Amino acid sequence: LRAATAPFREKNKSVYYHRQFKRVTPIEDCEEDDALCIFEADFQYNRDRTVDEEILAMLRQRVLECAIYYQQDEQHRCKKEKDDLHTSETNYFAKYGDLGIRVHKSLYAFRKQQHRMIWERRNGKSLLDGSPLAKEDEALVPRTCSGDDCL
Repeated sequence: LRAATAPFREKNKSVYYHRQFKRVTPIEDCEEDDALCIFEADFQYNRDRTVDEEILAMLRQRVLECAIYYQQDEQHRCKKEKDDLHTSETNYFAKYGDLGIRVHKSLYAFRKQQHRMIWERRNGKSLLDGSPLAKEDEALVPRTCSGDDCL
């Protein structure tokens, strides 16, 4: 059977079995009255959300399998998997959490991201974990000054 299918496989090596979609214009590049662009951005947002949910499901399954395999020693041996899951869930909630049921979710998610970035710039620390911003981001934080220091 393999000998019979080998010529077909050699000819079609570029075939990729998982469907890959082209990225569309993000919502921040759409005009306000461009309904088609907004529709495509919403569709891309929903596709990205589905992919992120599948990744979370895989990470949860990995933690469960690790806990079942190591049973008594799972606190120490499954720490990396649990940390990966916790980080991914935090990032997922930062992007998709608290949006509720809306028509144009991509627009609201973009605005949520904008508000989070503005808050981080004003306060000089990350909203997700409370850590200070990286050195390259410190230039974005407005400095406070008094009197003649601002001149």
